[in-house]
This record gives sequence, structure tokens and C-alpha cells, in this order.
Amino acid sequence: MRGVHSIHTLSFGALYIEAWHRSLGEAEDTRLGPATGFLIGIPGDFWLVTAWHVLSGRRSDNGDAIRKDGLRPDYLRVRFAGEGQGGYHPVDQHFELYDGEF
Repeated sequence: MRGVHSIHTLSFGALYIEAWHRSLGEAEDTRLGPATGFLIGIPGDFWLVTAWHVLSGRRSDNGDAIRKDGLRPDYLRVRFAGEGQGGYHPVDQHFELYDGEF
């Protein structure tokens, strides 16, 4: 995962994820909801696994939007376990779901 250089072993359990919609203009981004996921891979090449509806904002049975306002996620905020002087602390990383061409 780009942006993640090292991962504490506590992060290899379930990870807390938030899906976010990027608002236009000066409005604040909209938190769409919480989710969970986990990592698979080898050191230096990890993949985040989560449910399809978390990434798409759509129902898996019929493809309709989950939210009545039709908002879909633009990025995820994933919480990892960090370690510092005071012990363990949460470290949030943002991951864009789309690049500039999509």
C-alpha cells in the first residue's frame, strides 16, 4: 500500500476503516460510515481487503446506491497501530480510491 512503510504487528488483525466522500468547494468532506478490513501480503507489499460495498457505495444484490443521497466513497481512512514513547497509539492513513484519470 503506497504511503505505508512499516506496519506494527497489531495492525495485522481487523483494521478500522472509514469511507469518505470528498465534498466540492469549501464544504467539509462527508463521512459515509465505518467498516473493517485486514491486510494480506508480504513485507513491503501489503493489500487492504474489505467488502465491495465499502469501496463502491453500492448494494451487492442489485447495485443501487446504499445512501439515499447517492454519495459514494472517494477515499478511505484506515487506522493502523503506531508505537511511540507512550505506548501504542492510532495512526490514520488516507488512501485515494481514484486517480486523476478515473
